[in-house]
Amino acid sequence: MRLKAKEMYNFIRAQTRPYLGSFFLYNGKKVFAWKSKILQRKKSLSRIEFTKKYFYIRCKDKKSVCISEWSYEK
Repeated sequence: MRLKAKEMYNFIRAQTRPYLGSFFLYNGKKVFAWKSKILQRKKSLSRIEFTKKYFYIRCKDKKSVCISEWSYEK
């Protein structure tokens, strides 16, 4: 990703409800990020990784952002 973790976290925070939300594409689906937190170390091996509950996004500064609340486009 081209953003540092703090920049991405602030962008997600600025776009959250009641606004339209920030989004990214994952497996051809639009995913809206509503809540996130910064992880101090790289969690994701690829750019975007999904576990059972969370998305992890690797950032430019070798940290990751964990998307803890998200939804798919309806």
